[in-house]
Amino acid sequence: MRREGFEMKLLNGNLKYMPAIVFLAVAFSFSPAFGLPDAGYDAGMDAGSDAGIDAGMDASLESFIIMDRVAAIAGDDVITISDVKILARMMMAFRRGPAALAVPADPSFERNVLEFLINQHLVLQEMRKSGDYTLGLGDDAAENDIKVYKARFSEPGEFAAFLKGMDLSEEQFRDIILVGARSEKYLMEKFKAGWEPGTDEAEQYYQNNQDKFPGISFAEAEKSIKSMMTIKRSEKLVADYLNELRSRYEVRVITVPR
Repeated sequence: MRREGFEMKLLNGNLKYMPAIVFLAVAFSFSPAFGLPDAGYDAGMDAGSDAGIDAGMDASLESFIIMDRVAAIAGDDVITISDVKILARMMMAFRRGPAALAVPADPSFERNVLEFLINQHLVLQEMRKSGDYTLGLGDDAAENDIKVYKARFSEPGEFAAFLKGMDLSEEQFRDIILVGARSEKYLMEKFKAGWEPGTDEAEQYYQNNQDKFPGISFAEAEKSIKSMMTIKRSEKLVADYLNELRSRYEVRVITVPR
Protein backbone atom coordinates (compact mmCIF):
# COMPACT_ATOMS: atom_id res chain seq x y z
CA MET A 1 0.00 0.00 0.00
CA ARG A 2 1.57 3.25 -1.04
CA ARG A 3 1.50 5.97 1.51
CA GLU A 4 0.21 8.38 -1.13
CA GLY A 5 -2.51 5.94 -2.09
CA PHE A 6 -1.25 3.94 -5.05
CA GLU A 7 -3.86 1.81 -6.78
CA MET A 8 -2.39 -1.45 -5.51
CA LYS A 9 -4.16 -2.43 -2.33
CA LEU A 10 -2.66 -4.43 0.43
CA LEU A 11 -4.05 -7.90 0.80
CA ASN A 12 -7.24 -8.00 2.81
CA GLY A 13 -7.55 -4.34 2.23
CA ASN A 14 -3.89 -4.12 1.90
CA LEU A 15 -1.74 -5.30 -0.89
CA LYS A 16 -3.70 -6.45 -3.87
CA TYR A 17 -1.03 -7.34 -6.24
CA MET A 18 1.65 -9.76 -6.30
CA PRO A 19 6.12 -13.76 -7.04
CA ALA A 20 6.33 -16.03 -9.11
CA ILE A 21 8.47 -14.88 -8.61
CA VAL A 22 9.49 -16.04 -8.78
CA PHE A 23 6.94 -14.76 -6.94
CA LEU A 24 4.90 -17.33 -6.40
CA ALA A 25 7.20 -19.85 -7.11
CA VAL A 26 10.15 -20.58 -7.15
CA ALA A 27 8.41 -23.31 -8.03
CA PHE A 28 5.68 -21.07 -7.58
CA SER A 29 7.41 -18.25 -9.08
CA PHE A 30 8.51 -17.53 -5.66
CA SER A 31 11.87 -16.54 -6.87
CA PRO A 32 15.27 -17.33 -5.61
CA ALA A 33 16.22 -14.08 -7.27
CA PHE A 34 14.68 -12.26 -4.34
CA GLY A 35 16.80 -14.17 -1.91
CA LEU A 36 14.17 -16.01 0.10
CA PRO A 37 15.87 -18.86 1.99
CA ASP A 38 14.00 -21.85 3.36
CA ALA A 39 15.26 -21.27 6.91
CA GLY A 40 12.43 -21.89 9.29
CA TYR A 41 10.12 -23.38 6.68
CA ASP A 42 11.07 -27.02 7.10
CA ALA A 43 11.14 -26.68 10.88
CA GLY A 44 7.67 -25.22 10.91
CA MET A 45 6.22 -27.81 8.58
CA ASP A 46 7.89 -30.75 10.31
CA ALA A 47 6.37 -29.63 13.58
CA GLY A 48 2.94 -30.23 12.11
CA SER A 49 3.50 -33.63 10.50
CA ASP A 50 0.43 -35.19 8.95
CA ALA A 51 -1.02 -36.37 12.25
CA GLY A 52 -4.15 -34.49 13.05
CA ILE A 53 -4.01 -32.44 9.85
CA ASP A 54 -7.63 -33.12 8.94
CA ALA A 55 -8.85 -32.49 12.47
CA GLY A 56 -6.97 -29.25 12.68
CA MET A 57 -7.98 -27.84 9.31
CA ASP A 58 -11.23 -26.18 10.33
CA ALA A 59 -9.82 -24.86 13.59
CA SER A 60 -6.82 -23.47 11.78
CA LEU A 61 -9.00 -21.66 9.30
CA GLU A 62 -11.16 -20.11 11.98
CA SER A 63 -8.16 -19.03 14.02
CA PHE A 64 -6.46 -17.32 11.10
CA ILE A 65 -7.38 -13.83 12.24
CA ILE A 66 -5.57 -11.06 10.44
CA MET A 67 -4.40 -8.26 12.68
CA ASP A 68 -3.13 -5.41 10.54
CA ARG A 69 -0.01 -3.81 11.90
CA VAL A 70 2.75 -2.18 9.92
CA ALA A 71 5.62 -4.61 9.49
CA ALA A 72 7.86 -2.44 7.33
CA ILE A 73 8.13 0.61 5.13
CA ALA A 74 9.78 0.08 1.77
CA GLY A 75 10.08 3.34 -0.11
CA ASP A 76 6.55 4.57 -0.77
CA ASP A 77 4.96 1.26 0.18
CA VAL A 78 3.75 -0.08 3.49
CA ILE A 79 3.93 -3.81 4.24
CA THR A 80 1.65 -5.14 6.96
CA ILE A 81 1.90 -8.16 9.21
CA SER A 82 -1.09 -9.63 7.39
CA ASP A 83 0.77 -9.36 4.08
CA VAL A 84 3.64 -11.34 5.57
CA LYS A 85 1.44 -14.01 7.14
CA ILE A 86 -0.71 -14.45 4.04
CA LEU A 87 2.26 -14.82 1.74
CA ALA A 88 4.00 -17.21 4.15
CA ARG A 89 0.81 -19.29 4.23
CA MET A 90 0.60 -19.29 0.45
CA MET A 91 4.20 -20.41 0.12
CA MET A 92 3.69 -23.20 2.63
CA ALA A 93 0.44 -24.33 1.00
CA PHE A 94 2.03 -24.40 -2.42
CA ARG A 95 4.61 -26.87 -1.19
CA ARG A 96 2.35 -28.95 1.00
CA GLY A 97 -1.19 -28.17 -0.03
CA PRO A 98 -3.99 -28.00 2.56
CA ALA A 99 -1.79 -29.65 5.20
CA ALA A 100 -0.12 -26.27 5.67
CA LEU A 101 -3.32 -24.85 7.13
CA ALA A 102 -2.90 -26.83 10.32
CA VAL A 103 0.70 -25.80 10.91
CA PRO A 104 1.62 -22.40 12.38
CA ALA A 105 4.24 -20.63 10.28
CA ASP A 106 7.65 -20.53 11.91
CA PRO A 107 8.56 -16.94 12.94
CA SER A 108 12.00 -17.19 11.32
CA PHE A 109 10.37 -18.17 8.03
CA GLU A 110 7.97 -15.23 8.30
CA ARG A 111 10.89 -12.88 8.92
CA ASN A 112 12.47 -14.15 5.70
CA VAL A 113 9.17 -13.57 3.91
CA LEU A 114 9.19 -9.98 5.20
CA GLU A 115 12.66 -9.40 3.71
CA PHE A 116 11.41 -10.94 0.48
CA LEU A 117 8.44 -8.55 0.42
CA ILE A 118 10.66 -5.54 1.08
CA ASN A 119 12.83 -6.47 -1.90
CA GLN A 120 9.81 -7.07 -4.07
CA HIS A 121 8.22 -3.74 -3.20
CA LEU A 122 11.40 -1.90 -4.11
CA VAL A 123 11.50 -3.66 -7.47
CA LEU A 124 7.81 -2.87 -8.04
CA GLN A 125 8.48 0.82 -7.44
CA GLU A 126 11.21 0.75 -10.06
CA MET A 127 8.75 -0.93 -12.42
CA ARG A 128 6.12 1.71 -11.75
CA LYS A 129 8.60 4.49 -12.46
CA SER A 130 9.56 2.97 -15.79
CA GLY A 131 6.02 1.95 -16.73
CA ASP A 132 7.03 -1.71 -16.99
CA TYR A 133 4.43 -2.86 -14.46
CA THR A 134 1.63 -2.32 -16.97
CA LEU A 135 3.33 -4.10 -19.86
CA GLY A 136 1.94 -7.51 -19.02
CA LEU A 137 5.36 -8.92 -18.18
CA GLY A 138 5.04 -12.47 -16.87
CA ASP A 139 1.26 -12.71 -17.25
CA ASP A 140 1.43 -16.07 -19.06
CA ALA A 141 3.72 -17.47 -16.38
CA ALA A 142 1.31 -16.27 -13.70
CA GLU A 143 -1.61 -18.13 -15.27
CA ASN A 144 0.45 -21.31 -15.35
CA ASP A 145 1.47 -20.81 -11.71
CA ILE A 146 -2.18 -20.47 -10.72
CA LYS A 147 -3.02 -23.80 -12.39
CA VAL A 148 -0.11 -25.54 -10.67
CA TYR A 149 -1.06 -24.00 -7.33
CA LYS A 150 -4.70 -25.09 -7.54
CA ALA A 151 -3.58 -28.63 -8.38
CA ARG A 152 -2.11 -28.85 -4.87
CA PHE A 153 -5.67 -28.93 -3.55
CA SER A 154 -7.10 -32.19 -4.79
CA GLU A 155 -10.31 -32.46 -2.77
CA PRO A 156 -13.44 -30.46 -3.67
CA GLY A 157 -13.70 -27.28 -1.66
CA GLU A 158 -10.12 -27.37 -0.31
CA PHE A 159 -8.89 -24.43 -2.35
CA ALA A 160 -11.97 -22.35 -1.55
CA ALA A 161 -11.54 -23.15 2.16
CA PHE A 162 -7.89 -22.13 1.96
CA LEU A 163 -8.77 -18.72 0.52
CA LYS A 164 -11.61 -18.27 3.00
CA GLY A 165 -9.25 -18.97 5.88
CA MET A 166 -7.14 -15.99 4.83
CA ASP A 167 -10.07 -13.78 3.88
CA LEU A 168 -8.88 -13.66 0.27
CA SER A 169 -10.99 -13.63 -2.87
CA GLU A 170 -9.78 -15.62 -5.85
CA GLU A 171 -9.13 -12.31 -7.60
CA GLN A 172 -6.85 -11.17 -4.78
CA PHE A 173 -5.07 -14.51 -4.86
CA ARG A 174 -4.53 -14.16 -8.60
CA ASP A 175 -3.21 -10.63 -8.18
CA ILE A 176 -0.63 -11.80 -5.66
CA ILE A 177 0.75 -14.34 -8.09
CA LEU A 178 0.54 -11.93 -11.01
CA VAL A 179 2.64 -9.28 -9.31
CA GLY A 180 5.22 -11.88 -8.41
CA ALA A 181 5.41 -13.13 -11.98
CA ARG A 182 5.79 -9.59 -13.30
CA SER A 183 8.54 -8.84 -10.79
CA GLU A 184 10.44 -11.94 -11.76
CA LYS A 185 10.08 -11.31 -15.47
CA TYR A 186 11.27 -7.73 -14.98
CA LEU A 187 14.46 -8.89 -13.30
CA MET A 188 15.05 -11.56 -15.92
CA GLU A 189 14.69 -9.07 -18.74
CA LYS A 190 16.80 -6.46 -16.98
CA PHE A 191 19.79 -8.72 -16.39
CA LYS A 192 19.43 -11.50 -18.93
CA ALA A 193 22.15 -10.18 -21.22
CA GLY A 194 24.56 -9.93 -18.32
CA TRP A 195 24.18 -13.35 -16.77
CA GLU A 196 24.37 -15.69 -19.78
CA PRO A 197 27.97 -16.80 -20.36
CA GLY A 198 29.35 -17.36 -23.82
CA THR A 199 30.92 -20.56 -25.06
CA ASP A 200 34.43 -19.14 -24.67
CA GLU A 201 33.78 -18.29 -21.02
CA ALA A 202 32.32 -21.72 -20.35
CA GLU A 203 35.28 -23.43 -21.99
CA GLN A 204 37.70 -21.34 -19.95
CA TYR A 205 35.94 -22.48 -16.79
CA TYR A 206 36.17 -26.07 -18.00
CA GLN A 207 39.89 -25.75 -18.65
CA ASN A 208 40.52 -24.20 -15.23
CA ASN A 209 38.46 -26.81 -13.39
CA GLN A 210 39.10 -30.07 -15.19
CA ASP A 211 39.32 -31.89 -11.87
CA LYS A 212 35.56 -31.37 -11.61
CA PHE A 213 34.93 -33.10 -14.93
CA PRO A 214 36.87 -36.39 -14.86
CA GLY A 215 36.49 -38.23 -18.16
CA ILE A 216 33.96 -35.67 -19.43
CA SER A 217 34.55 -33.65 -22.57
CA PHE A 218 33.73 -29.95 -22.81
CA ALA A 219 30.97 -30.72 -25.30
CA GLU A 220 29.35 -32.98 -22.71
CA ALA A 221 29.82 -30.52 -19.88
CA GLU A 222 29.07 -27.24 -21.70
CA LYS A 223 25.35 -27.09 -20.94
CA SER A 224 25.74 -27.80 -17.23
CA ILE A 225 28.66 -25.34 -16.96
CA LYS A 226 26.63 -22.57 -18.56
CA SER A 227 23.67 -23.31 -16.28
CA MET A 228 25.88 -23.17 -13.20
CA MET A 229 27.54 -19.94 -14.31
CA THR A 230 24.16 -18.39 -15.13
CA ILE A 231 22.81 -19.17 -11.66
CA LYS A 232 25.85 -17.71 -9.91
CA ARG A 233 25.84 -14.58 -12.06
CA SER A 234 22.11 -14.03 -11.73
CA GLU A 235 22.30 -14.32 -7.95
CA LYS A 236 25.10 -11.76 -7.76
CA LEU A 237 23.53 -9.34 -10.23
CA VAL A 238 20.16 -9.41 -8.48
CA ALA A 239 21.71 -9.21 -5.01
CA ASP A 240 23.80 -6.20 -6.05
CA TYR A 241 20.73 -4.57 -7.60
CA LEU A 242 18.63 -5.10 -4.46
CA ASN A 243 21.39 -3.69 -2.29
CA GLU A 244 21.53 -0.67 -4.56
CA LEU A 245 17.75 -0.18 -4.29
CA ARG A 246 17.96 -0.40 -0.51
CA SER A 247 20.57 2.33 -0.53
CA ARG A 248 18.28 4.61 -2.55
CA TYR A 249 14.94 3.96 -0.85
CA GLU A 250 13.87 4.35 2.72
CA VAL A 251 13.59 0.89 4.30
CA ARG A 252 12.43 0.52 7.88
CA VAL A 253 11.31 -2.61 9.71
CA ILE A 254 8.65 -1.59 12.22
CA THR A 255 7.31 -4.86 13.56
CA VAL A 256 9.08 -8.21 13.27
CA PRO A 257 6.77 -11.24 12.82
CA ARG A 258 6.83 -13.42 15.91
